[in-house]
Amino acid sequence: MKISLLVNTLNEELNLENNIKPLAYLFDEVVIVDMSSEDNTFDVASSFATKVVSVERMGYVEPARKLGVETCENQFIMILDADEDISENLKKLILDIRAGNVSLENKVLYIPRKNRMIGKDIEYGQFKADSDKQLRFFDKNSVEVTKEIHKGIRSKVNTSSLEYKDGYYIYHYHSNTAIEFVSRLVRYCEIECNKQKGNDSFSVSGCLKAFIREYFRYQGYRNGRHGFALAFILAIRTFLNGRKM
Repeated sequence: MKISLLVNTLNEELNLENNIKPLAYLFDEVVIVDMSSEDNTFDVASSFATKVVSVERMGYVEPARKLGVETCENQFIMILDADEDISENLKKLILDIRAGNVSLENKVLYIPRKNRMIGKDIEYGQFKADSDKQLRFFDKNSVEVTKEIHKGIRSKVNTSSLEYKDGYYIYHYHSNTAIEFVSRLVRYCEIECNKQKGNDSFSVSGCLKAFIREYFRYQGYRNGRHGFALAFILAIRTFLNGRKM
């Protein structure tokens, strides 16, 4: 079975070099859709990718991702972001699938994502690997791909999930500092809020519930001070999502 790797980029020259380029050997095709980067991303991508496509910057990835899926020649596609890597067991599984040593029960796979946030691997809360499974491996005829932010790919068939405890996961280098985390959050919330219709509202109880849910219900406190920071940031997200920006 042939597999394409799809990566969307925006100013990711270092991440491409460090994370994605070393993975190219795992795939039959590497497609990179670059959203008008201002650094050397395009040149780095061209040094190892099968295809590099440049598109207009939209502020969010979904339109470029849809184009990327359409550009991939192979039926099966794996998607990674430039700030992601994959575990050794997942690398072996990809090679086994390509070699025909493993047959897939379903044509759409959810893969656990281990998040490194604010400089720490997150083991508890909503961002732990078992809770953050991503639809990243699929037969492109078995999914619907849209341009809507955070809703870009939806399965049309039954799905399967890989398990973190078995060593299958994507490693996500999300953020090194709280400021980096919040800046990303504000960018996405601005896009989402500008699309919203209705009242400009703010709920104190909603913010408190977001904090309590992450910190206590999902045991984010077990992440230490990082867990408190993440719960606080999620409360901020609830506030931002209720405001027109």
